[in-house]
Amino acid sequence: MVKKGPKSCDWGMSFSSVVGYGIICVVNENEEKIKGMNSIMDHYDGDGDYTYDEKVFEHTTILRLDIQEITGKRKLYAQS
Repeated sequence: MVKKGPKSCDWGMSFSSVVGYGIICVVNENEEKIKGMNSIMDHYDGDGDYTYDEKVFEHTTILRLDIQEITGKRKLYAQS
């Protein structure tokens, strides 16, 4: 949602953001890689029934963020 104003600097936009800090780890165990990939797929689809091509999956890198700190903010404008 865009908020328009009489001057350019009066304009704004609705947003949500999250910033996480921590340690990035490469996931090597196949079960954990599948769990991570399923989490990504669930975010976009939610079906929960996924299959992966083994040859492609062997060359897929999954990273895990072990969160030490996380912050977020949100600004929402009402629809006019």
